[in-house]
Amino acid sequence: MVQPWGALFDLDGTLMDSERHSHAVITRALAARGLPDPGLPDNKVFGCRWLDIARDAVEAIAAARGTPAEAVCAPAEVVTLADHMAEIYVEVVFSEVIAVPGAPQAVRAASSFLGVALVTSSDRAYADRALIALGLADIIPVARRVCAEDVRQGKPHPEPYLTGAARLGLPAARCVVFEDSAAGLRSGLAAGCPRVAVLHSVPDAGPLQPLCDAEITDWSDLQTPESWGALMNWGAERWSR
Repeated sequence: MVQPWGALFDLDGTLMDSERHSHAVITRALAARGLPDPGLPDNKVFGCRWLDIARDAVEAIAAARGTPAEAVCAPAEVVTLADHMAEIYVEVVFSEVIAVPGAPQAVRAASSFLGVALVTSSDRAYADRALIALGLADIIPVARRVCAEDVRQGKPHPEPYLTGAARLGLPAARCVVFEDSAAGLRSGLAAGCPRVAVLHSVPDAGPLQPLCDAEITDWSDLQTPESWGALMNWGAERWSR
């Protein structure tokens, strides 16, 4: 018997058009502590946990100053900084929730014959609220939501997507990852999952292309079970090798 396929969806930038706020949030949280924004590259921000972003920002500031990271921000304060970033992000994102075009309809269509799960670097409270706002809380139940609290290592480590595949009861090789970030695609790659890049929120697709097996601009062409069937039929031969 042929095993079924699953779909593992990232949240920010993939289902919800929210990644565009990330750099402004970092700047604002650092400024509140009198710290400059070190200008982290997108691959150190998009798809990453706030704690990892806060640590990378502090380390970058310290490197520019030629001082130890602890001289910029004590370890306990890095956690506080990450929490502040998360608070600002929630404030900004939920002031106006915007779905990536077609995302809610596409996830509903996929769920008609694929196992679906969420794999996000955001915390559970944020993910739960986002799924309610997107109208997907009934499609992706709590047991199929992998959030920051559920893993020890965040993206680009393989743990998040390995956990997502386990939640579906499928091998990682049978779970297609849908991601907008290099960190997320690297996580899927390391986990052994096929990967589709969602480019709607991506300013430069170049760095993502070597990390994915296929690309979509948004979800406009995946609105029906038939369109999902066509995608999976196209990918099955390639992804089953």
